[in-house]
Amino acid sequence: MTPHETELTLQSALRGEQTSYRRLFEEYSGGVYTTVVRLTGKTEVAEELTQDVFLRAFNALQSFDSQRGTFYTWIQRIAYNTAISYLRQKKPPEAETIDLELDRLDEPPPEYLHESFSEKDESKIERLMRAIESLPTTEQHLLTLYYFEERSLQEIGYIIGISTAALSSRLSRIRKKLYHKLSA
Repeated sequence: MTPHETELTLQSALRGEQTSYRRLFEEYSGGVYTTVVRLTGKTEVAEELTQDVFLRAFNALQSFDSQRGTFYTWIQRIAYNTAISYLRQKKPPEAETIDLELDRLDEPPPEYLHESFSEKDESKIERLMRAIESLPTTEQHLLTLYYFEERSLQEIGYIIGISTAALSSRLSRIRKKLYHKLSA
Protein backbone atom coordinates (compact mmCIF):
# COMPACT_ATOMS: atom_id res chain seq x y z
CA MET A 1 0.00 0.00 0.00
CA THR A 2 1.43 3.38 -0.93
CA PRO A 3 1.54 6.18 1.66
CA HIS A 4 -1.31 7.92 -0.18
CA GLU A 5 -3.43 4.73 -0.17
CA THR A 6 -2.68 4.27 3.52
CA GLU A 7 -3.82 7.83 4.23
CA LEU A 8 -7.07 7.30 2.32
CA THR A 9 -7.64 3.99 4.10
CA LEU A 10 -7.03 5.64 7.48
CA GLN A 11 -9.51 8.39 6.68
CA SER A 12 -12.19 5.89 5.71
CA ALA A 13 -11.46 3.83 8.84
CA LEU A 14 -11.97 6.95 10.93
CA ARG A 15 -15.37 7.31 9.25
CA GLY A 16 -16.15 3.79 10.50
CA GLU A 17 -15.82 1.83 7.26
CA GLN A 18 -15.10 -1.76 8.35
CA THR A 19 -13.41 -2.75 5.09
CA SER A 20 -10.73 -0.15 5.80
CA TYR A 21 -9.92 -1.74 9.15
CA ARG A 22 -9.62 -5.10 7.43
CA ARG A 23 -7.37 -3.64 4.75
CA LEU A 24 -5.06 -2.05 7.36
CA PHE A 25 -4.90 -5.33 9.25
CA GLU A 26 -4.09 -7.31 6.11
CA GLU A 27 -1.40 -4.85 5.08
CA TYR A 28 0.39 -4.42 8.41
CA SER A 29 -0.33 -7.56 10.47
CA GLY A 30 2.60 -9.50 9.01
CA GLY A 31 5.13 -6.92 10.17
CA VAL A 32 3.49 -6.59 13.57
CA TYR A 33 3.45 -10.37 14.02
CA THR A 34 7.13 -10.63 13.05
CA THR A 35 8.07 -7.93 15.55
CA VAL A 36 6.10 -9.52 18.37
CA VAL A 37 7.31 -13.08 17.71
CA ARG A 38 10.89 -11.85 17.49
CA LEU A 39 10.59 -10.16 20.87
CA THR A 40 8.56 -12.80 22.72
CA GLY A 41 9.94 -15.92 21.06
CA LYS A 42 6.53 -17.61 21.04
CA THR A 43 4.30 -17.90 18.00
CA GLU A 44 1.08 -18.54 19.96
CA VAL A 45 1.73 -15.48 22.13
CA ALA A 46 2.59 -13.42 19.05
CA GLU A 47 -0.73 -14.29 17.41
CA GLU A 48 -2.64 -13.12 20.47
CA LEU A 49 -0.54 -10.00 20.96
CA THR A 50 -0.84 -9.08 17.26
CA GLN A 51 -4.60 -8.96 17.71
CA ASP A 52 -4.14 -6.86 20.86
CA VAL A 53 -1.90 -4.45 18.94
CA PHE A 54 -4.57 -3.88 16.30
CA LEU A 55 -7.31 -3.48 18.88
CA ARG A 56 -5.23 -0.82 20.62
CA ALA A 57 -4.33 0.85 17.34
CA PHE A 58 -7.90 0.92 16.05
CA ASN A 59 -9.19 2.26 19.37
CA ALA A 60 -6.59 5.04 19.24
CA LEU A 61 -6.68 5.66 15.50
CA GLN A 62 -7.76 9.28 15.95
CA SER A 63 -4.48 9.91 17.82
CA PHE A 64 -2.33 8.87 14.84
CA ASP A 65 -0.36 11.90 13.63
CA SER A 66 1.16 11.55 10.17
CA GLN A 67 3.42 14.53 10.94
CA ARG A 68 5.29 12.42 13.54
CA GLY A 69 5.77 9.36 11.34
CA THR A 70 4.18 6.81 9.07
CA PHE A 71 1.40 4.45 10.03
CA TYR A 72 3.98 1.65 9.87
CA THR A 73 6.18 3.27 12.52
CA TRP A 74 3.16 4.10 14.67
CA ILE A 75 1.80 0.57 14.68
CA GLN A 76 5.31 -0.88 15.15
CA ARG A 77 5.68 1.27 18.24
CA ILE A 78 2.43 -0.13 19.61
CA ALA A 79 3.66 -3.65 18.77
CA TYR A 80 7.00 -3.05 20.47
CA ASN A 81 5.39 -1.62 23.61
CA THR A 82 2.83 -4.44 23.74
CA ALA A 83 5.53 -7.10 23.47
CA ILE A 84 7.72 -5.40 26.07
CA SER A 85 4.73 -5.14 28.44
CA TYR A 86 4.09 -8.84 27.97
CA LEU A 87 7.74 -9.67 28.69
CA ARG A 88 7.70 -7.56 31.84
CA GLN A 89 4.66 -9.45 33.11
CA LYS A 90 6.07 -12.87 32.26
CA LYS A 91 9.57 -14.08 32.97
CA PRO A 92 11.21 -14.48 29.58
CA PRO A 93 12.35 -17.98 28.66
CA GLU A 94 16.00 -18.88 28.35
CA ALA A 95 17.54 -17.49 25.19
CA GLU A 96 16.56 -19.69 22.30
CA THR A 97 16.77 -19.59 18.55
CA ILE A 98 13.52 -18.78 16.84
CA ASP A 99 13.10 -20.56 13.52
CA LEU A 100 9.83 -19.47 12.00
CA GLU A 101 10.22 -21.45 8.80
CA LEU A 102 11.87 -24.72 9.79
CA ASP A 103 10.58 -26.45 6.68
CA ARG A 104 12.63 -24.18 4.44
CA LEU A 105 15.85 -25.21 6.17
CA ASP A 106 15.62 -28.61 4.48
CA GLU A 107 15.46 -27.06 1.03
CA PRO A 108 18.77 -26.64 -0.78
CA PRO A 109 19.89 -23.04 -1.13
CA PRO A 110 19.47 -21.39 -4.52
CA GLU A 111 22.32 -21.95 -6.97
CA TYR A 112 23.44 -18.32 -6.93
CA LEU A 113 24.34 -18.65 -3.26
CA HIS A 114 26.96 -21.26 -4.11
CA GLU A 115 28.59 -18.82 -6.48
CA SER A 116 28.40 -15.79 -4.21
CA PHE A 117 29.91 -17.15 -1.00
CA SER A 118 32.87 -19.33 -0.32
CA GLU A 119 32.80 -21.82 2.56
CA LYS A 120 34.90 -19.37 4.57
CA ASP A 121 32.32 -16.62 3.99
CA GLU A 122 29.49 -18.96 4.96
CA SER A 123 31.32 -19.83 8.16
CA LYS A 124 31.68 -16.14 9.01
CA ILE A 125 28.00 -15.53 8.34
CA GLU A 126 27.02 -18.50 10.53
CA ARG A 127 29.22 -17.20 13.37
CA LEU A 128 27.68 -13.74 13.03
CA MET A 129 24.14 -15.13 13.07
CA ARG A 130 24.90 -17.23 16.18
CA ALA A 131 26.39 -14.15 17.86
CA ILE A 132 23.27 -12.12 17.02
CA GLU A 133 21.03 -14.92 18.32
CA SER A 134 22.91 -14.89 21.62
CA LEU A 135 21.97 -11.24 22.21
CA PRO A 136 18.86 -10.28 24.21
CA THR A 137 15.74 -10.20 22.03
CA THR A 138 15.39 -6.43 22.24
CA GLU A 139 18.91 -6.00 20.85
CA GLN A 140 18.21 -8.55 18.11
CA HIS A 141 15.10 -6.55 17.23
CA LEU A 142 17.05 -3.30 16.94
CA LEU A 143 19.62 -4.93 14.65
CA THR A 144 16.87 -6.41 12.51
CA LEU A 145 15.08 -3.09 12.14
CA TYR A 146 18.25 -1.20 11.30
CA TYR A 147 20.26 -3.64 9.19
CA PHE A 148 17.79 -6.09 7.72
CA GLU A 149 14.66 -3.94 7.35
CA GLU A 150 16.81 -0.84 6.69
CA ARG A 151 14.67 1.43 8.85
CA SER A 152 16.02 4.89 9.66
CA LEU A 153 17.20 5.88 13.12
CA GLN A 154 14.24 8.25 13.35
CA GLU A 155 11.74 5.47 12.59
CA ILE A 156 13.33 3.03 15.03
CA GLY A 157 13.61 5.70 17.70
CA TYR A 158 9.94 6.45 17.34
CA ILE A 159 9.03 2.74 17.46
CA ILE A 160 10.90 2.05 20.68
CA GLY A 161 10.42 5.48 22.19
CA ILE A 162 13.97 6.84 22.47
CA SER A 163 15.89 9.67 20.82
CA THR A 164 17.98 9.04 17.73
CA ALA A 165 21.12 9.92 19.71
CA ALA A 166 20.30 7.33 22.36
CA LEU A 167 19.47 4.79 19.65
CA SER A 168 22.74 5.48 17.85
CA SER A 169 24.61 4.94 21.10
CA ARG A 170 22.69 1.73 21.80
CA LEU A 171 23.44 0.37 18.31
CA SER A 172 27.10 1.21 18.81
CA ARG A 173 27.16 -0.76 22.09
CA ILE A 174 25.45 -3.70 20.40
CA ARG A 175 28.03 -3.67 17.58
CA LYS A 176 30.83 -3.64 20.16
CA LYS A 177 29.19 -6.58 21.93
CA LEU A 178 29.06 -8.49 18.65
CA TYR A 179 32.68 -7.63 17.92
CA HIS A 180 33.76 -9.04 21.30
CA LYS A 181 31.67 -12.18 20.81
CA LEU A 182 33.18 -12.75 17.38
CA SER A 183 36.72 -11.97 18.56
CA ALA A 184 36.56 -14.50 21.42
